[in-house]
Parts: sequence; C-alpha cells; structure tokens
Amino acid sequence: MIVHKAVKTDLLGVRFNVKATLQGNTFKIRVPFPRRAQDRKDVKTLIVEMLQAAKSVSN
Repeated sequence: MIVHKAVKTDLLGVRFNVKATLQGNTFKIRVPFPRRAQDRKDVKTLIVEMLQAAKSVSN
C-alpha cells in the first residue's frame, strides 16, 4: 500500500494523530509513543527512536 498524503493533526504526550490518504480514502490514525513524553525535546527523541526501530524492521 502507498500512502499518498499524511498530515500530523495532533500531538499529545502519549501519541500523535495523523490524517492519511490512501487510494482516495482518508483515514485518521493514532500512533502511540512507546512511553509518555516528558517534554518537547522528549517528543523528538521518541519520534527518532520510533523511526529507527521501523527502519531496522524494514531492512
């Protein structure tokens, strides 16, 4: 599946919400953080950790 568009809509301490468009249909997706973010810097750290984990699984 190819996502044509993805937009972050909300950012909370425990997750972020994304609106994704796939084959002309729009979906709301909740992406949970592995743990609660303590501050703004921690949100960035968590997102980087999640991207690195996803990259290692896809290889």
